[in-house]
Amino acid sequence: MIDKKLCMKTLDEFAAFKYDWDSYGAEPFNKKHLNKVKSFINDLKEDIPQPWVVPCLNGSIQLEWNINKKHLEIEITEENEIIWLKSFNKETKKDFKDEKYETGETDCRDMEEINKLIDWISGK
Repeated sequence: MIDKKLCMKTLDEFAAFKYDWDSYGAEPFNKKHLNKVKSFINDLKEDIPQPWVVPCLNGSIQLEWNINKKHLEIEITEENEIIWLKSFNKETKKDFKDEKYETGETDCRDMEEINKLIDWISGK
């Protein structure tokens, strides 16, 4: 089950990142965007697996899940778009020869589409 408080704590840590936090010149995160991501996470169902909350160099925030050879990435952009990637048949991070991908985009308010993605990774 998702621990939303842990996700919020991680986002609060990202808010403290200074210029060059990645040592490649990344800008600090937009606090308004981080608040929108918090709202997005609060809108997620309670019975979903815990995601990794990952900072992206372009200012986006990504949620990631790896469950039973399936991988899901949901990137929340500063423009309130969702860019997603589903992959399956994943043995290891270095073995991509048999991996199958699906990608897409949606609006961050399209919870029906987002819930379908999360249901897929959850095996529902």
